[in-house]
Amino acid sequence: MTKISVYMITYNNIRTVEKALKSLSWADEIIVVDSVSSDGTAELAEKYATVFKSQPFLGFQKQYQMASGLCSNKWRFFLDADEVISPEMVQSIQETVAGEEAKSSGAIHGFYGNRQNFYLGRWIKHGGWKKDRELRLYNSDFGDWVEGLHSCLTVKGELGVLSGLLKHYPYADISGQLATIDKYSGIDAQERFEKGKKMNICKLLLNPPWRFFRDYLLKLGFLDGFAGFVIAVNTAFYVFIKSCKLYELQKDLKK
Repeated sequence: MTKISVYMITYNNIRTVEKALKSLSWADEIIVVDSVSSDGTAELAEKYATVFKSQPFLGFQKQYQMASGLCSNKWRFFLDADEVISPEMVQSIQETVAGEEAKSSGAIHGFYGNRQNFYLGRWIKHGGWKKDRELRLYNSDFGDWVEGLHSCLTVKGELGVLSGLLKHYPYADISGQLATIDKYSGIDAQERFEKGKKMNICKLLLNPPWRFFRDYLLKLGFLDGFAGFVIAVNTAFYVFIKSCKLYELQKDLKK
């Protein structure tokens, strides 16, 4: 059977990393690149990893690319430290790779995985956090990481979809979500500023309420109860605050 490498980048993920790593017991090798964690994540990850490396954060694209480069197998899967891979997806990965390797032509080189989010004590089934899909399994001869706010994987050719789910535990509580909003809104604003983007007052006024209306009403986020309401409000706030931070950067430049 074709061997499969799984890799992960970590930074202060003590809340979720052990559960994530335990779900990878099926992998032929586990690669972990840690960004110098201070909460015990590194020590815990090192117990499970086939290859462990401590590397000060270089940016998402470079960090993911480094982890991928440490893999020794052609077929690779990446898992975030706040995710757990379901047994159904594990079976799908193994069967998919075996099937693609057996093809003489027309092989698919990349596969999406469906993800379900857990927040405020419940699985989210509606709204903007309804099951999302990310490219996760790929043949490294055809895939590479590209730069961006979160960075993303690109694979040449046709893409498929795996069965099963990735169980995602993004935040311990509302404070954790707000801290992430603060962090990523700043990164987004800085990237847009460096690209010469300008804060648009019309978008600032219209986009946040539209995002709330879309996610909470049109996408039925209200069916997820209090959690759905908090998600819709905080998502609208993220849309608002990243534009404000872009304006702040523009104002500082003028000074």
